[in-house]
Amino acid sequence: MKLDEDLRSRKGGLTDSFIDATSAEVLPPPVDFTSKAPQPLATFIVSQFFGLVRSRPNFLKVEPLLSHFRSIKGKYYEQRMILEALAFDFCLSFAHLGCLCRAGGTVAESFAILLPTLPGGVSQRYLAQSLLLRDVDSYVQVRKTCHQFLKLNLENPTGHYLLDLSSPCDYEVANILCLVDRWEAAMARKTDCKDMSKHGNWSSVRNCVYQSNNILSFSEICIPPVDRIELDFVSWRRGPAGSQAMEDSAWQKCLLAISTSWSRTGDKLEALHRISGSIWVRAMQLRELIGLFPDAKSRVEVLVSFVLRLADPQNMKVSRACVADHSEWVSVTQRLGTLALFPHYQPEEYHFDLSLDIYEDRMATAMCVQLASEERLENMRNPKLINPDGSEGSLEMGISRLCKTLILFHMEAGSSSSTSVALQT
Repeated sequence: MKLDEDLRSRKGGLTDSFIDATSAEVLPPPVDFTSKAPQPLATFIVSQFFGLVRSRPNFLKVEPLLSHFRSIKGKYYEQRMILEALAFDFCLSFAHLGCLCRAGGTVAESFAILLPTLPGGVSQRYLAQSLLLRDVDSYVQVRKTCHQFLKLNLENPTGHYLLDLSSPCDYEVANILCLVDRWEAAMARKTDCKDMSKHGNWSSVRNCVYQSNNILSFSEICIPPVDRIELDFVSWRRGPAGSQAMEDSAWQKCLLAISTSWSRTGDKLEALHRISGSIWVRAMQLRELIGLFPDAKSRVEVLVSFVLRLADPQNMKVSRACVADHSEWVSVTQRLGTLALFPHYQPEEYHFDLSLDIYEDRMATAMCVQLASEERLENMRNPKLINPDGSEGSLEMGISRLCKTLILFHMEAGSSSSTSVALQT
């Protein structure tokens, strides 16, 4: 990052004095492919992709654009139309962003529209906010308008998203998630991973609803900047073999800071999600973290952020055991997926409710039966098959391949374990 002495000593925000534009340019973070620590791979990929596919206006075109934009100052709708066109299709430098904000009506509103055009990542956005927003009110307005965009963690995008596609920032989040979805699916296929998507299409997006329609493959459709979209994103990325978990001393300091902070619970959860892409944790550490949050909703959010960041996923049961109410784990499973949380190592006392018209639940059912056949079939307790009309079906002859409308499977497995299986149509 190029940051000269003038920026280091600056106390306020944007003034009428000249700001050296080159001092506010930030390069994407470097990637060390040999390190066992988390690396900013997604940030690097997204930055490179948009740098290649989006236009960067040169000086000969920027000069008349700025001149025309200044000439229509006071015409709110005309200026906003230009800003939104730039936000959807262009990459702008800090100098361009500063000139457009000063030539427009409200700095905070113009900044919120053009923020997705900065290609430098989190550091570039933070620096632009500190230099261009003059007061606290403008900063708060931008944070509210661009909340989904600013809280997006590309190194751990797993979470729930409710996006207003008419907002340039939220539409940019949808575009980034679509790109990360395609990239992660391509890398998963290249490394011979198994398909753990909900519908068998290698997509990381689950439970996607747009205009009251269920979207099965998010990356294969072109969604216009209209209306709202709601979805859950589950990253394919996991800790590599021998991944380095956070040291206990540093983790204890983190727990102390969380427990003694007067911040709201929602702010704590957002801060934890922001750092989740930079660390790996152990199951015991996650168990300690969950214990700091008294309400069920907060515990679910902590699990969603960190359960797929475990350096020792074979000990996931340690974290699961601290969840007192089974409905909390059901909520986590609905958001992250049955296959992503399948208890390969310790299936004891695990309860399955599987819908056999869904790809991932059919795969989980087959894995349960295979696991029981390798150990003891008696480990599968109380299996039930429920038909679409609510009646209980017979399992004496097995399950027909034609029964794709079956809905629930419920199992308990393991050497000294029990599993209940309920199938429903």
